[in-house]
Amino acid sequence: MTRNLSIFTLLLFLFSCNSEEKKQKEELQSIYNEVIDIHDEAMPRMGTIVRYQSEIQKLLKDSTSSEEQHAQFRQVNVALLKSEKAMMEWMHHLNTQYDTLDYQEARQYLLEEKNNISAINKMMAEAQEEAKNIIP
Repeated sequence: MTRNLSIFTLLLFLFSCNSEEKKQKEELQSIYNEVIDIHDEAMPRMGTIVRYQSEIQKLLKDSTSSEEQHAQFRQVNVALLKSEKAMMEWMHHLNTQYDTLDYQEARQYLLEEKNNISAINKMMAEAQEEAKNIIP
């Protein structure tokens, strides 16, 4: 009887560990999906940013613009370049092999990446809006 109880307890323990591990994997996958969703929201901005950069370059070559306008064009162009560079660097450094980390490290990593890509998305949206407002 004691032996059966021990075996039952061991099986229950193993089952609960597997269940907890499954929940952790599902949570990590959910956070990763959120990260990718934010990335996918930001990516279409890249084309718009490149187009705005091209338009601003033309405006900078325009001799009829005032020095004040040129300064504003340069400032917005820098914001566009920074946001584009931030996205490219983020994509280059994203570790999709987070499952090689232990649960807590992987969770922390993914939450940080979620914050990072959210900030980049915001930076891109703001730069895009600034460009939209100054391009005639």
